[in-house]
Amino acid sequence: AHLERAGYLVRNNSNAYVLGMKFIEIATRGNWVEGIRSVAWPFLVSLRRRVGETVNLAVLQTDAVLYAEVLESPHDLRLVSTPGMRRPIHSTALGKVLVASLPEAEQERLIAAIPLKRQTPRTITSLPRLRKELALVRERGYALDDEEAISGARCIAAPVLDSHQRGVAAVSITGPVIRINKANIPSLAQAVMSTAEAISMR
Repeated sequence: AHLERAGYLVRNNSNAYVLGMKFIEIATRGNWVEGIRSVAWPFLVSLRRRVGETVNLAVLQTDAVLYAEVLESPHDLRLVSTPGMRRPIHSTALGKVLVASLPEAEQERLIAAIPLKRQTPRTITSLPRLRKELALVRERGYALDDEEAISGARCIAAPVLDSHQRGVAAVSITGPVIRINKANIPSLAQAVMSTAEAISMR
């Protein structure tokens, strides 16, 4: 009962105990993420070389996005993130793509529980709009943060999938809107998706 109250165990539909989010958080901070980082590293380096923007690797941690790796852009004007940083789900491309790859019931539970705080005038702050956005993400294979987290910045993310086609991590590029612009979003998205797919295959 104590482990259940603390979030280490939860009961499933058959009333049996299964591992809860606390155990998942411990795994997220430990060797599991280290394994993903080491597998992803050469692909992230290649992506940064290809697009010249900051590249991020992240995982879902309960109700937020946890940055596991950051490779900064060589440009003077760039967005700075740091490994270990946590960001909201609803306003980040990483968060949206990670949640969009979850089973529908799990996805719905998660988005219903998070506060949809406005961070810029473009942040999605309603559940119906977020559901519509997640459906679009699933359809096209990538997520876009279009000045929703930071005004003047865009981010494109794609999921790293396991053998069950479930998102276990996500790769993104982020940069100023003058460089990640409407004209080059499709080609940049293709680069991010091919990188995430290569990591998934590995």
